Amino acid sequence: TEEYYFTDVVHFSSIKKLFSLELGITASSFLASYDGVVTAGVDFTRIGIEKDVDAGVITVTMPGAAVLNVDIDPDSFRLYEEKSGLGNPISAADFNSSLVELERSAEEKAIERGVLDHADENARVLIRNFVAALVEEGRYTVRFAAE
Repeated sequence: TEEYYFTDVVHFSSIKKLFSLELGITASSFLASYDGVVTAGVDFTRIGIEKDVDAGVITVTMPGAAVLNVDIDPDSFRLYEEKSGLGNPISAADFNSSLVELERSAEEKAIERGVLDHADENARVLIRNFVAALVEEGRYTVRFAAE
């Protein structure tokens, strides 16, 4: 597995309209931050192994890494600014939708910064070391193939 730690700022705003006119006194918003971690890894239950004794090759077929979890630490919540407009209070649903967006954004950033590539490499190192402990050293070459 590989973990990507993040701190992110969430901004939410809502304003009521009358026809197409925005009513400024109804503007509600909040600005907050959260810490969290994105975890990525390989599903080892889908790994296949084939041994070619004559060629001295062990081929490991494995799926690519995937994001397993996005965990936001609720204790890290910091509210920097909150404004409730007239007749437009901030609701639990507003906070919840901001968390959903935060999770999506954190996952995208983690992938952009290579969390899946690092998880793939960690899995290859682990498997290569495991195979090396089971077979005679130098007798087999370990090759990886995509599932």
